[in-house]
Amino acid sequence: MRKIENRMLRIEDICITVIERLIRQGYLEWKRKPDGKTEEEMEAKLDKHVILEKDVKEIGNSGIRRAAVGKKAIITDLAKEYADKKGIVIYREEGDL
Repeated sequence: MRKIENRMLRIEDICITVIERLIRQGYLEWKRKPDGKTEEEMEAKLDKHVILEKDVKEIGNSGIRRAAVGKKAIITDLAKEYADKKGIVIYREEGDL
């Protein structure tokens, strides 16, 4: 019985790893909202100088629909297109220098 239990855990670990990779690569989307959070509370802060499409995909896959970027951040065209397509709002913070 112990052998079967260990094998089941291994299969579960493999499945989780495959699903996580598919989400990161953009083949799957994770639609679950964190418990107890409203849409307004689900925001991300991207502390990068250049915002790429992969950055927007990562926050989108986690269920976040709003992202703040620095005042001088550069957002690539692909990142803007992906955000528009997926309904993700990217806005600039006012107080950032």
